[in-house]
Amino acid sequence: MCGNGCNCTPNGTHLKVLDGGKSLNISPDNAKMDSSNLYSHLVAKSMQIYQSFEEEELSQERALGYLTAMEDIIKAAWGENNSLCHSIKKLIKDVENN
Repeated sequence: MCGNGCNCTPNGTHLKVLDGGKSLNISPDNAKMDSSNLYSHLVAKSMQIYQSFEEEELSQERALGYLTAMEDIIKAAWGENNSLCHSIKKLIKDVENN
């Protein structure tokens, strides 16, 4: 599923995530090249998105779109069995339930 701020190719493997007016093109190949930098960025961004949602600066639909796009990036780069993927899934559930 892709939400606002994300454009996927038909197979869903290449994402364009909008970040403060800048775009970050990410595919499984280039995500692995600089994985530590990308991982840190995703941790910070996921918390920023969730905080913006809690403070009602971001709609539920938009927050879910961003977090789902991030989940897709994480799965492509590191697979589903890592702590960040589990954290993003928890944030998605929290947003869905509010």
